[in-house]
Amino acid sequence: MTPLTHSLRLAEAVGALSLATDLAMGQPLEHGLRTALLAVRTAQAMGLPEDDLVTVFYTGVLHFAGCTAESEIDARFFGDELSARPQMIAVAFGTRLDLVTTATRVVHPNRARLARAAVMTRSAFGGVAEFRKWAASHCDVARVLGARMGFSEQVQLALRHLWERWDGKGMPGELRGEQIPLAVRIMQVAQDADMARQQGGTELANSILAERAGSGLDPRVVAACLSLGDHAYEGLGAPSIWDDAMLAEPGPQPVVGEERLDACLSAIADFSDLKSMWTVGHSRGVAELAGDSAAVAGLAAEDVLLLRRAALVHDIGRVAVPVNVWAKPGPLTRDEHEQVRLHAYHSERVLGAAAGLRPLARLAGSHGERCDGSGYHRGSRAGELPLTAWLLAAADCYHAMRERRPHRPALSPTAAADELCRDADAGRLAPEAVSAVLIAAGQPRRPVRRPAGLSERECEVRQPAGGETTVLKLLPAQLPWWLGGPGLGLCVVALYGLANRRLAVSGAWLAAVVAPIERWHGERRHSEYRSAERRPGGRWQAEFLVALLGGALAAGLLGSATRLTSYPVLSHSLPVAVLLPLVTVAGLALGYGSRWAGGCTSGHGLAGCSIGSPDSLAATGTFFGVAVAVTFAAQALTSGAL
Repeated sequence: MTPLTHSLRLAEAVGALSLATDLAMGQPLEHGLRTALLAVRTAQAMGLPEDDLVTVFYTGVLHFAGCTAESEIDARFFGDELSARPQMIAVAFGTRLDLVTTATRVVHPNRARLARAAVMTRSAFGGVAEFRKWAASHCDVARVLGARMGFSEQVQLALRHLWERWDGKGMPGELRGEQIPLAVRIMQVAQDADMARQQGGTELANSILAERAGSGLDPRVVAACLSLGDHAYEGLGAPSIWDDAMLAEPGPQPVVGEERLDACLSAIADFSDLKSMWTVGHSRGVAELAGDSAAVAGLAAEDVLLLRRAALVHDIGRVAVPVNVWAKPGPLTRDEHEQVRLHAYHSERVLGAAAGLRPLARLAGSHGERCDGSGYHRGSRAGELPLTAWLLAAADCYHAMRERRPHRPALSPTAAADELCRDADAGRLAPEAVSAVLIAAGQPRRPVRRPAGLSERECEVRQPAGGETTVLKLLPAQLPWWLGGPGLGLCVVALYGLANRRLAVSGAWLAAVVAPIERWHGERRHSEYRSAERRPGGRWQAEFLVALLGGALAAGLLGSATRLTSYPVLSHSLPVAVLLPLVTVAGLALGYGSRWAGGCTSGHGLAGCSIGSPDSLAATGTFFGVAVAVTFAAQALTSGAL
């Protein structure tokens, strides 16, 4: 894993945040970017200087930046805020009748009429004050986020008055007419134009702008936008306008430096966590814990930094899920559960839009994965992701358990640690990651189950700090299996030789072990074995040992290859279960096929034929297959694949 390889422009960072605001407001993706593009074109038609164009651009991109602050209010009033918001925003600068009619239609649509009437009645008395609070919180959060991301005072001022109207009937209703910052008035025209164009094309967009000029919208700005004709909407119907929006950024197009990057990511983290009262501060807490656990695990400094930054933004996709799902005190339905699983996908896609954030995207989108493949959104398994991903998953789990949720109280540190260890024992979380997270969280060191005494990384994909797996790194973990195969085979050869009286038996205990084998051979092929000529001492044993050594080395290399290519053969039971009998049958077929082809029918048995004969080849093939099967089975069993 490497640090950010591309420089990150401020417009890219804000553009990624804008995509998240589109998800949070139920808008088609890139609505914020289209609004900014339309706003800049309108401002250019009005002859504004470059500094004002910069303010207009960022006001357009960020005009929904405070939307998570009022999610709880919207959910209480409307029910599903993601369904209600786009319809309400579309009439925000229209007539009062449009606003009331739309609100009546979208308020708790699944409830009975009397229940909906009760909600509307309550809003008639306290709803206006509630929505003033809604607008104030939206604007305050947008302004604070703008300040933390390093925007100018002009941009921050504009973000404070996003919902004021030209006629003074906006929210919170403090300004009217030209008291409203010009950048806001231009943004409002561009916003309404884009939403109307999405619904009915440019003709509907121009009609709505003309209708609202002088009431909700600034008539001078509307006239400037209409004067552009079709040029105002040029290219907005493309599959994506990301590149066009980035090129349209006026001014010097600043780059986010290292000293500003963490502030931008922290702002995005807080934006995400404001979605629900249950998650405030979650992303910051996970980032701190994940970074500390990466240091405990001995990762390189650049990996620690990258993990901490990915953890800050890992939950940006949370905003695409309705508040009522996050706040549900009971079990989730299948539909709600799928929405939750998709939030990791949205995180990865939003971050992946900006080239400078792509190194964080895959890692951030992996926070819901589990080692056994039961996680989301890809269903990745242990060997398919680096240790940083499993550290993030474990840190996210532990920190979430330490927080209060609508369906349970916050767990104590000990209870959370116990639950995390149970997940590791069940194969859902990586033991090494769990151990590092618990140590970073101040918990006492706990024993972690690891196969054959190896660490989790040695059992899966051993990756040094540079991020590349090497044969030298893998060799210590594989050596026991390469030596263990010949050792097991040697025992088989010894017993076989003893049963055929090729080796002397010393000790009553060894005689007792050999006796059943000898009896079986004596009953089956007594005359054949006793009549066979003795071969020169040690020659047939050496041949078998060569076969066993080759088989064990093949098994060890096969196991290593699966790790060198990061392909988790050993983490799937089906390939192993199929491979074991195939390897054994192949060895038997190799040996006895050669025996049949050579026409050896002497029946002297495996130990009674000369070197190079078909019977000897049968022995070689048989022991080769058995050695591969035994060694590979041992690897599979100890790695938990069977």
